[in-house]
Amino acid sequence: MFLVIGAGIGALLSLLLTPKSGPELRQTFRDKFDDARRELGEQTSRLRRRTSEIAGQAREKVMPIQKTR
Repeated sequence: MFLVIGAGIGALLSLLLTPKSGPELRQTFRDKFDDARRELGEQTSRLRRRTSEIAGQAREKVMPIQKTR
């Protein structure tokens, strides 16, 4: 997560310090924003899958305990 944040900050700074015209700069920002949003979506999907796996494992461990009551 920190890597993505750092990369985003670095990309933003590099864009601000390079000489480009207004339309080129806006397009570059748009492209970088879309890339960051896509990456965040992928990370969110991975986190959801992992959370679901952990919940399933927890359920499997709790079920035998519930049956003994």
